[in-house]
Amino acid sequence: MDQIDAFVNRIPDWLDETGALAEPDLDVLRELLECRAAVLGHTDPLSWPEGSLVETVMGIAPFVLQFDAAWRAAAAVTLPVLRDVVVFEGDRESAEVLRREVKSLHPVLTGGSGERMQDAFGWSTVRRLHHLTTGTDVDAWLARYKELSWEEADRLAGPLRRGEVSLGGDPYGGVTIPFPRLVLPSVAGAAAQQAPLVSAAVELALWLVAQPSVGASGVLDDDTVAQALAATTLGDAAAVQEAWRIAVLSELVYWTGAHVLRGPRLTAWADPGSRPASWDHLVRAVVGDVPASDRDEVMAAVYAAYQPGLPAGFDESLGSEPVRIAVGRLRRLGMFDESGTKLSPLGVQGVLLPWLRIDRPGRWPLVAGPWRPELTTADVRAWIAASMRRMVADAEGQSWMRTAEPVAFAHQLVDVLVVSDDPVERATAFILLTQLGSQVTPVADRLAGTQLHGYRTMWPGAAPAAEPDQAQLLLFLRDQLAWQDALSAEAAELRPGVQIDLGRFDFGGPWPDWFRERIGRPGPLTEAELAVLRETLATDRAELAAAVAQISAE
Repeated sequence: MDQIDAFVNRIPDWLDETGALAEPDLDVLRELLECRAAVLGHTDPLSWPEGSLVETVMGIAPFVLQFDAAWRAAAAVTLPVLRDVVVFEGDRESAEVLRREVKSLHPVLTGGSGERMQDAFGWSTVRRLHHLTTGTDVDAWLARYKELSWEEADRLAGPLRRGEVSLGGDPYGGVTIPFPRLVLPSVAGAAAQQAPLVSAAVELALWLVAQPSVGASGVLDDDTVAQALAATTLGDAAAVQEAWRIAVLSELVYWTGAHVLRGPRLTAWADPGSRPASWDHLVRAVVGDVPASDRDEVMAAVYAAYQPGLPAGFDESLGSEPVRIAVGRLRRLGMFDESGTKLSPLGVQGVLLPWLRIDRPGRWPLVAGPWRPELTTADVRAWIAASMRRMVADAEGQSWMRTAEPVAFAHQLVDVLVVSDDPVERATAFILLTQLGSQVTPVADRLAGTQLHGYRTMWPGAAPAAEPDQAQLLLFLRDQLAWQDALSAEAAELRPGVQIDLGRFDFGGPWPDWFRERIGRPGPLTEAELAVLRETLATDRAELAAAVAQISAE
């Protein structure tokens, strides 16, 4: 991409030389040129074959870039500068192409069509129809298309979605169900990766996005299927078509009629901690591909597999072929355990809890296992959430602070600090970091000069750091204020006689000194002690809030 970098870096000087008053977004220009080169193979920024700009903006960018209103507004300002540079320095044909295509794209980027393009799957369907109507009487073709049944339209322009999976309500009718026990996200992700239909869909998706062209119209054509069978481990044509359908419907890939482009689920699949969420989309693709009249039966099977469990011979009792196909696919996605009658831990964690909307971090017991250096950021975040609510269920998980290698664990905690947008989570990660001692000071130095610099200046026992600016200091103080609120909410729920139990964790500073002294001699708290605890927390919180208000007013 050196040619692209050189071109983009020259734009400011070109603007100065020509006296142009435009303010292009060079990042947007670089992104457009790079995605054009990657997909269309055009690497020379001064050469623009007919249709290449329109295809880049409308057929590629919505699927590979963050195609939101801010990006579109920046592109509307930037494309005229690209046009003018090519007019001055490029060949005549490219200049004429950009004159026409920049003009035609401006209303797209600034109007309602641009908003439609933010729905990447919906827009991919629009692009498929555009591809199919090329060289035809478009209005007549679309009129005929609208008369087709859903099945006929799917064979012509699919894979198409039947509709979103509808969630909500209580499928158990108020009956109490057993508490689930969770595992770390990377453990659930590993289980997802081992499921045969998952591995087939991901393998095919990775192969498809590497192909310069793909033949498909609803299903992959025979040549593409033959090439896929030769290049992947999929066993037959039916397996290829099944994996193709699930890959498109789950947004592992986008199919535009001209290109197969990497989707967000395939990108997220590279992160073991993100795989459970991507797996949920594969499950939804399978369930959503069932006709609406039969879908409730599939949903009921998922819920029943958790409680009370599926009866023997369940699959044979299913009422229709689409339902039997869907349940069979769910089995090959890893939804059920080895018995075949109960949800697997992956099914519980990846589907049941999100579908019931009871998947709040830290709500359910977590079996974390021993600390290990390869833990993902998602793993550490799950452990922090469970630790804060005393929901780490296993002794190995409760002992991370004692058994972890300090420097490696410190890096994991700082990774959480850097990516988190949750003030309570950030404050908790920092408190845990301080408990690892001065030996991890070089790791804490990663926070220096960032928006978290306020945290670095509060690092105990280290050499003084540069004073934080107002924004950095306020971020730190507001995080501590949120932590105090969370702590006060916890204290408000305590009742006389409760044992001092922090889940084997001492979160340090936020607890009053007298309370932390009592951790070493656990026993039931009296009503008077609870009152002192709440009063102390309220006083600390008021002082912190006053400091935030004062600094904000400066």
